[in-house]
Amino acid sequence: MEWKIELTGNESILRTLSNVLSNDNLSVVEEGESYILICKQFNLISNHVDVKKEVEDLLKKINSSLKLLLNSSENIDYKGIYYVDINGGKQFFSKPLKVELTCRYDIELIITHPDGTTDVYDPAKKLIDWIKISSIDDCVKHVFDIINYDFNSWVALYKIIEVLEKEDKYPPVRRNGIYYNELKRFKHTANSYEATKESSRHAHKNTTPPKNPMQLIEAISLIKIILNEWIDEKSKGCEF
Repeated sequence: MEWKIELTGNESILRTLSNVLSNDNLSVVEEGESYILICKQFNLISNHVDVKKEVEDLLKKINSSLKLLLNSSENIDYKGIYYVDINGGKQFFSKPLKVELTCRYDIELIITHPDGTTDVYDPAKKLIDWIKISSIDDCVKHVFDIINYDFNSWVALYKIIEVLEKEDKYPPVRRNGIYYNELKRFKHTANSYEATKESSRHAHKNTTPPKNPMQLIEAISLIKIILNEWIDEKSKGCEF
């Protein structure tokens, strides 16, 4: 029995996934007009309900990574699961679809070396390592769960930094770390009702705003930079 998951979402992102997820254990392949997710470990499961749970968990990891690596605001989802039996027969299990408004920025960096040669840096190539580390590291999984729930508010961003500070104890975000001062400004802004109004972490007006309040888009950019460095450091040497 082989389980196959038909994906839905932005075609550009699906095409990117088919390029970077292409090993024997985990792959996205194009079949006709569809993109199919195949994961070897799913074939050990006989019940489609349990497969759906595994699929949804894997897609959370993929979608969180895509938000950080490609600035994607669209979640990749699945619209159907089916298995192929030994005789080539197919059994389908469908899922209701939903519609979302999304955007994505393609990120590609061309690095020019002193000798004139160039390399293309594609952040999506990190995806396999990030999926792996989020499967074995509780702090990364915790952060990914928050990102999947909300990655566009002061409250959610603050929670992410709390995980790095208090659970993981990541040095660059703690006292004397390279991001400490910027995060101090971030926290001051997030905690000040006068600075962030209804989106503030607190309703009371006891916290005076900073002299130079951070804008939400600036805060998101800062957290993305920190998370990219943090996850890259954790995923070194990981293989899926």
